[in-house]
Amino acid sequence: MSQVLKDKTFLNTFWSLAEDELDNRVKGGSTLVNILIEQQRIHEKGDVSEKLSPAVKYALKRLVRGLASPRQSARQGFASTLTEVLDRIRAIHLTDVFELMDLELDIESKTIEARELIFGNIFAYHAIIQTQRITREKGSIVNRVVREMKKLSKQKSYLHDISYLALIDLVKKIPENVFSKHVWPDVKSEFRGWDQSKPNAVALLSVCRERFPKYFFQVTRCTCYITPSFRF
Repeated sequence: MSQVLKDKTFLNTFWSLAEDELDNRVKGGSTLVNILIEQQRIHEKGDVSEKLSPAVKYALKRLVRGLASPRQSARQGFASTLTEVLDRIRAIHLTDVFELMDLELDIESKTIEARELIFGNIFAYHAIIQTQRITREKGSIVNRVVREMKKLSKQKSYLHDISYLALIDLVKKIPENVFSKHVWPDVKSEFRGWDQSKPNAVALLSVCRERFPKYFFQVTRCTCYITPSFRF
């Protein structure tokens, strides 16, 4: 076992991420990220077959699991730190995170309240969307995020807002080729005319129209979703 996994400074950072005070969460997250960067650097200099250091693998599991905490401050602390870790340690693939989500945040699991697991999934995908790397990821990765966020938005009515805000953030970041092939085919089905679409769907449509108007008008000309007098 790696010595850092026994180090109190390292282990205490996870407790800091769950504190109510924002400053403590930020400090704990910063300390954890710096430790992980150094541990991964040392790991990559050695002759090892594993791509991730033991500390990084352990931390990823703790961060993903912590997203299902019943405390909002903890979810925020773990999510923001996960975003930073994903941006700073390129050896981590988003598929690694997906695998951990499938294991630790399985909504069908009976070990944790389903409500907490649903929130855990939402915060995990939101953390991924907030990364800088999402703009460079494969379309299949982005498509999973879109599909799962849409599913989660339908779990409970109170989840619709946060799910669609995350999708709006995603559309604002991704390049056109990813949007056209891996996002728009899934989100355009949400729009059923202005009088039938939910406010969040209209807000998402507005961002799609602003960033990628040609795809928007290809659909609206055929389905009469807009009228000449409509203005965003």
